[in-house]
Amino acid sequence: MTTVTMESAITQLKSGVVNVTFRKKDGTTRVMRATLNQSKSGLEIPTIDKVTGDTVTAVDVDKNEWRSFSLARVTQFSPE
Repeated sequence: MTTVTMESAITQLKSGVVNVTFRKKDGTTRVMRATLNQSKSGLEIPTIDKVTGDTVTAVDVDKNEWRSFSLARVTQFSPE
């Protein structure tokens, strides 16, 4: 299990694409290529001013859609 802070997660996601492996609520494992970097996604990235809780919302690069995950369920978090 990887421990990543919210601040670190947001910083890395803004810098580029990150491979995130996490347990979904149904218990299955999901691997997502995620970003908060405008040039890496086709979606407009809003300014993140305030974060509460441990849920991260980011763009799934492969699906080009917004997805969210809980930092408490992350098992691997590694930049590409």
